Amino acid sequence: MTRLEVSDLSVRYPADDGPVRALEGLDLSVRAGETVALLGESGSGKTTLVDAVLGLLDDADVSGSVRLDGRDLTTLDEAGLREVRGTRIGSVPQDGTAALNPAYTVGDQVAEVLRAAGVDREPAASRAPDELQRVGLDPARADDHPHELSGGQATRALLALALAPDPDLLLADEPTRGLDVVTQDRVLDALATAQVERDLGVLLVTHDVGVAARVADRVGVLYGGRLVEVGPAEAVLGSPAHPYTMGLLGAVPALGGEDGRLVEIPGGQPDRVDPDPGCRFRERCPFRTDDCDPAHPPLEPVGEAHEVACVHRADAAEMRESAATEATWR
Repeated sequence: MTRLEVSDLSVRYPADDGPVRALEGLDLSVRAGETVALLGESGSGKTTLVDAVLGLLDDADVSGSVRLDGRDLTTLDEAGLREVRGTRIGSVPQDGTAALNPAYTVGDQVAEVLRAAGVDREPAASRAPDELQRVGLDPARADDHPHELSGGQATRALLALALAPDPDLLLADEPTRGLDVVTQDRVLDALATAQVERDLGVLLVTHDVGVAARVADRVGVLYGGRLVEVGPAEAVLGSPAHPYTMGLLGAVPALGGEDGRLVEIPGGQPDRVDPDPGCRFRERCPFRTDDCDPAHPPLEPVGEAHEVACVHRADAAEMRESAATEATWR
């Protein structure tokens, strides 16, 4: 069953120089029991997609559709969105400690979420420690205030808040950012356990390729507000077909180029006010040719359920071999 279906989604933010094109023509789906990880540099549009799903882009021009179990969320008013947020859709923002209310204990905040979902006061209070335990936190932490938690504990507390009402979809925006490896593993374990137990659809935003490789069923790669590659995690991360994905993987210490050397992608994100009508990655791509000049290429299949937006997709194997050398990106 498809939980989330994003179709032809475009988002533009108002700016003095003209609208900033944060997302353009994005198509993406998340099925029940599936984790889809979104990779890309800062500014690629990952968090904008999360905010669009939650209906938090009041000041932006949003077009396209965002459907949860077939219901278009972009047609809902604020009251309708409030009914969906926190009940049908759970979310875990980047900074766990800042997202928790410092005036209330963690248990009180979990209980409040349960009450909002229709659970009576006393049952909600008694369930709060159990919800913390389900994400790997000591139930005694229910009596703690947010400032008494570590970063990883705060993230798991937020995960408990997001999961307590048994949502159908979870949006996790950089949930392991700034955490040490051991704490990161605990958070990812809690997330994976919750997904299996609850048949959740999970959209995971991350810049960490290792996190995506560990938990994702499918991976989407965003660049310049466009989806440039999407497919099974083992295909996208093991046999990437877009030069940008190859560059991202080459910049990961464990996956670097020849002799373990890291590959740096030159340049920066493209102009989003007056973007190049062709491939957004063209100016940074070492494999660009005159064939890259037309309009931005559409996603085309390169394998089973694996699609890439690149006119040179047929030469992906040769590009991967070349991309492994540092000299290619100079």
